[in-house]
Amino acid sequence: MGSHGRLNRKRAEGYLHRNETAAMERSQAKNLKELIGRGRVAAAVSSRTGGRCYMPDCREPIVSYPHAIPKADGGVHDPVNRCGLCGPHEAALHRGGRIGQEHRRYLQDWLKTWYAAQGLPPEQWLALAFGLAKLPGVPPAARVLAAH
Repeated sequence: MGSHGRLNRKRAEGYLHRNETAAMERSQAKNLKELIGRGRVAAAVSSRTGGRCYMPDCREPIVSYPHAIPKADGGVHDPVNRCGLCGPHEAALHRGGRIGQEHRRYLQDWLKTWYAAQGLPPEQWLALAFGLAKLPGVPPAARVLAAH
C-alpha cells in the first residue's frame, strides 16, 4: 500500500472513530433522558404510597411502575396513568387472565380515588390517563394536579 492508500485509510479510521464516538454520545444522552423520565415517574408514583405496593394488604416495596390503562389501549406514559407494584403483583398483572384483569381494574379505581381525594374528578383523570387533556372540560389546573 502506498503512502496515499495509508493516508486514506487513516482518514477513514478517524472518520469512523468520530462517528462511533458521536453515536455513543447520542446513545448515552438518550439513556440519560430515559433514566430521568423513569426517575420522575418513580418519584411521583412512589410518593403516593411511601414506596409500597398499591395492592390491598401488601406492604412490599415497589419494583415496577405499570400502566393502569395499558398503552396498547391508549393509556399515556405519564405518572397520571402509572402505579407501583411489588414483583408478585406485577407478574400477576402481566400474566393476564381473570386475576390480571381484576388487578388492572383495582389499580384504575385506586388512581381515580386518589386523584379525586386531591380534587380531580374521575372523568378528568380518565381524560388525562388517555392523553385527552386538550379536550374541552379538562381545565389546565387538572393537568398540573395530574403531574403529581
